[in-house]
Amino acid sequence: MGKRLAAVTLFPLLLCASGWAQQADAVSDGLTAQPAPPGPISLGISAAMYIPVAAAAHSFGLGGGENVSFGYQIPGTMLFGFGGIGYAFLLASGQSAAPTVFLVAAELGLGVRFPITSFLELRAYGTGGYWYGGFYDMSTSSNDPYAGVGLGLELALTPTLGLGLEAQYKYYFGLWQGLAAGLGMKVALPSGDDKNRYDKIH
Repeated sequence: MGKRLAAVTLFPLLLCASGWAQQADAVSDGLTAQPAPPGPISLGISAAMYIPVAAAAHSFGLGGGENVSFGYQIPGTMLFGFGGIGYAFLLASGQSAAPTVFLVAAELGLGVRFPITSFLELRAYGTGGYWYGGFYDMSTSSNDPYAGVGLGLELALTPTLGLGLEAQYKYYFGLWQGLAAGLGMKVALPSGDDKNRYDKIH
């Protein structure tokens, strides 16, 4: 179990390293010598460790999950919205006869940014959606609403690439509640201005 959780947590770091290498290549080619502001749409990838609380702690031990989302920075405000889909596995505790549960959840969320420095910001958000899951052998499956709140620190490595630390409280109605803590990477997708700047250079 330890190796599986470590792999889930370290996976975004490998993606971040790849993204950083691509950014370095772009700089060496002169494409980002004077970068245009990134577009309002971003792609996010994150992985987290799941820690059950309250009643869920009697049936489940540690788990893990991954999430892919698209974010939208609302122009002229500190507000942002996002939508995504996530996958998680919830391991049964040693004292429980319940089997491991696997689930997927689709979500929509809204949050606010609090800039700390020019390259570091705090993010607070709420999210809601729906989950579908079942036992590892799919002998039983179910679905219900999902809700959560979260805080994150985002560090801007470049104008388009960010690395984040996330802490969330998740509640899968009828199944599980607890904390999810992990790492994430965000890449701002090119805007029209970026394309025009690229065309002028070439």
